Amino acid sequence: GNMYQVNYKIEVRNLGGATGQYDLFDTPGFDNDITINSALYTSNVAGNPGSSLAIVGPWTLANDQTIPIGVTHSYNISVKVTLHRVHHLQGKVYSMNLVLM
Repeated sequence: GNMYQVNYKIEVRNLGGATGQYDLFDTPGFDNDITINSALYTSNVAGNPGSSLAIVGPWTLANDQTIPIGVTHSYNISVKVTLHRVHHLQGKVYSMNLVLM
């Protein structure tokens, strides 16, 4: 039907010369003809393997997360969505913009 799986990855890299710390939030920004049914994330971060996410964001993926020098943390987000008004899709392109702050 009109249900789809949307998967994407966010990576955090420490390219500096010292251990760092960060917070990571993700706010879903789908078009208004897309409904989020469920969401979850996994990560390769020790002590933060991931979990299910609320239907409405913003989603907290990391809070006061320590990252050693030269390390990359990966967050894999999986969102199950329903796409409404499928008969109006001709010529429409769906894209996602990621804004880092």
